Amino acid sequence: MKKNIVLLFTCSSILLFTNCFKKANPTAQKTPTEEAEYSKTHYTEAQRALGKTIFENSCAECHDLPVPGERNISEWDDILPKMFKKSKLSYDDAGLVKAYLVYNAKGNNQ
Repeated sequence: MKKNIVLLFTCSSILLFTNCFKKANPTAQKTPTEEAEYSKTHYTEAQRALGKTIFENSCAECHDLPVPGERNISEWDDILPKMFKKSKLSYDDAGLVKAYLVYNAKGNNQ
């Protein structure tokens, strides 16, 4: 009986702390303006060109390529995490693709 109480208390504590941890440390989301600025300042033109190449070669394997300027940054932010997971691109390659798409997104004044 004592083991069951200890086990129940331990499990409850773990659930409580993990839920609190998620609320205390939400995933940092950038605003579209911050995303655009990050793409401009943290990636060179050559890196964005490499992102374009990766985008054209990797994404075209599964579907027709969308035109980067037909979506705004928020729309790309909604789509890209799912696509990156499906494509199994490395973290670095995904960053290059995102930099290219955000830089060329609709409404981004380069």
